[in-house]
Amino acid sequence: MARDELTPTVRIATRAMWRLRLVRELPRHLMYAVSIAGLAASARFAIAPPTPPLTAAAVREPRPPIWRLKRTPRCSRVVI
Repeated sequence: MARDELTPTVRIATRAMWRLRLVRELPRHLMYAVSIAGLAASARFAIAPPTPPLTAAAVREPRPPIWRLKRTPRCSRVVI
């Protein structure tokens, strides 16, 4: 084995402080945003839940009860 492969190396890289903070704090702020969006969606469903679309059978008016029907004369023939 070569001597260079066994020797550990250390690299030091300089980065801007705002990038370090952004990388460290971004997951927390993303979780805050997701939780706020979830709370807003829950509040929307609690305040005004969505209504399902009405089917054709539900849109028609029901038949009126028998006692509200117009009475027709039993004898409809006219005698002259």
